[in-house]
Amino acid sequence: MAEVALEPQAGVPDQGPDRVAGRSPWALAWRRLRRNRLALASLLLFVVIVVMSFGAPFYANHIAHTDPFVNNVNGTTIVDGKKVPLMEQGGGAYITGRKATYVDLSLFQIVAGLRYAFPRRMKAFERQIPRLVALHDRVATRPNIAAYLASERRIPFNEEGIFRHYKALDD
Repeated sequence: MAEVALEPQAGVPDQGPDRVAGRSPWALAWRRLRRNRLALASLLLFVVIVVMSFGAPFYANHIAHTDPFVNNVNGTTIVDGKKVPLMEQGGGAYITGRKATYVDLSLFQIVAGLRYAFPRRMKAFERQIPRLVALHDRVATRPNIAAYLASERRIPFNEEGIFRHYKALDD
């Protein structure tokens, strides 16, 4: 017959002087986090971003001398004691001024893709966005872009790419 122990025995878990203390899930998670250096570096980066976000109004008021709650994209800022415009003023042919940028090329591609995906809707919608359509046309007439569009290297829009023709949505 089996012997039943009524008193704690040494060497048996959860009994006697060798009892192992249990850890909470939070303690276990913190222990694992401390061992993972990449996770700690990511946590530190996250904390730095949060602190900088809270410090942004102070920076705007005391260093950039702007109102932190007002859109200042087309405004000026102070660099080395001089007021400098943030963007070219003067209304060039492209989004940021007289030079074409990746923003212009991206907008060109978006308009072209939407024309393929929703031809009837875009025809009606283009009347509401004449400046964007004009930008698309200006980008398309640039010599290198026009040569690429006419070349065999360009993969045309198709039913397997990001821009597909959605007949059901094109009413």
